[in-house]
Amino acid sequence: MNDIKKAFNLITIGTIILDIIFIIFGIFLISNPTVGLESALLLIGLFLTISGIYSIVKYIINNKVFLRFELPYGILSIIVGLFAIFKPFDVATLITVLTGIWLIITSIIKFTIAVEFRKIKEDTWVFDLTVSVLTILLGIMLIINPFNGYMIISSYAGVLIMIYSAMDIIEQFFIRQRANHIIKFLKK
Repeated sequence: MNDIKKAFNLITIGTIILDIIFIIFGIFLISNPTVGLESALLLIGLFLTISGIYSIVKYIINNKVFLRFELPYGILSIIVGLFAIFKPFDVATLITVLTGIWLIITSIIKFTIAVEFRKIKEDTWVFDLTVSVLTILLGIMLIINPFNGYMIISSYAGVLIMIYSAMDIIEQFFIRQRANHIIKFLKK
């Protein structure tokens, strides 16, 4: 039980810390829209790569069915992040579309988690479902309307990163409030 609790705490606290860093990065992008496309994509790539590595570590630490999507999510995040780091101008539109796809995939993961939470009568399932639908909409917006200029990219990416991270932090707090119920489910 203690190992599961330690892993659970590590995962939720780590996710909250990563999301706070993402929010700070989003504020930076919004307040500095002239940071430049290359710099913005380099920073986005760095954060996506870190997020991907963290997801893979979460998957390795606690390889439960509940976290089955962390591995593909982590791999996809690293791939998109590395593209952003090494080919910022050449693939700006591609990265925008891939970011939209990434948001949609993470939304599907959150949607699946919401369905699982509903099955175990976890109260946070409605919030998780709402977050997943909103994130799907953000992803679709990115795919349909790729960025037109570096100032828009910086500001828009900053807003998207902040919204996604804020929703994820709220979700982590809800999950932490129901920790005992979720840990019982994970032990099965």
